[in-house]
Amino acid sequence: MDISGDDIDLKNVDVPTRSQIFLADKVDFTFGLTNTSVPKLLEACDCELEVMPYRDYSVDTLSSGFIASDEMVEDHPETLQKFADALDESVKKTNEDPEWAIEQFFEYAPDASTPKEVLVKQWEETYKLSIPEGVSEDEATPGCMDDAQWSKTIELMEKYAGVKNGALDASDMNGDQAIDRQCE
Repeated sequence: MDISGDDIDLKNVDVPTRSQIFLADKVDFTFGLTNTSVPKLLEACDCELEVMPYRDYSVDTLSSGFIASDEMVEDHPETLQKFADALDESVKKTNEDPEWAIEQFFEYAPDASTPKEVLVKQWEETYKLSIPEGVSEDEATPGCMDDAQWSKTIELMEKYAGVKNGALDASDMNGDQAIDRQCE
């Protein structure tokens, strides 16, 4: 099927409006972060959705992670190590007992309105996205990206996001050498 720009009526709206006009059948499709948007849309529409994750179309995107300045890495590596250890521990605990994690979340944010079952689904989808393609859950350290994944992401940023060609190198992106995360 050939589609030209003339065939598209773009509605540029904020995220909550985008979801609402999709649910009201005012647009043919929407996009969003599959880990957060899909569970919310499914809960709101009680329907089946055709989901097309970017990864299935060879689009690797930047993953969630933490970023530290050179100064922080040089002056406080022990703080980064403690943070990474706490992150790894919390991911493991959440996977082992998602209900406990949701209870902890509501203790922290008692006024949150997202239903518990949606939060559980969002976590499950987020965790799946944190594991590199081709790596089993048993072998993965969530949040670790190898040089090949970084290279694909950098290539996308150079092509579409205005990053100067050659300004970034995959070997410079993995800050994991500052902390002991066992990403390899």
